[in-house]
Amino acid sequence: HEYGRATWADEEIYRRAPLASGAEVFICRLISLVNPFDLITSRAPLLTDVTFESFEEKLPMVDPSQIFINSDPNVFGHDFKVGKVLERRIGFHLDDYDVHGGLILQNTFASVVLLCGAHGTDLKHPRLTRIEIPGRQATLRDFHKRALVNPNLLSVAQSIDKTPSLG
Repeated sequence: HEYGRATWADEEIYRRAPLASGAEVFICRLISLVNPFDLITSRAPLLTDVTFESFEEKLPMVDPSQIFINSDPNVFGHDFKVGKVLERRIGFHLDDYDVHGGLILQNTFASVVLLCGAHGTDLKHPRLTRIEIPGRQATLRDFHKRALVNPNLLSVAQSIDKTPSLG
């Protein structure tokens, strides 16, 4: 557990991490369909610089003003994310963490698409769409494939959460 916490706070891990599967194609498609959209991360404030550096290097098409990172070390990441969804009046949110997705559903009016992990999720809600792939983490590529079948999933997008593996 301590190793996991240290890993999520390591700038070098974020700096070297590859983009999540399908991230670049998905972001380009989102840019072509929706303007503006927000990228809200629950990353710790100490990862602000490396997050912006990673975007500049790996996803330079993203306007840095669209990236929202918590700057207050006294605010938990999930509280920051929920607060930002409320503040920005976001109607559609994409997340890969069911706890955060559940809190957004519970505390905002946003619809949530959840990229489920290999373990799946028990989360259920009328405004929730789950993308589940047996045995592995669902990715942006999986979401994109599903959105191609149902274009309404992309046409209403106003926010996507940037997962640590993207930056």
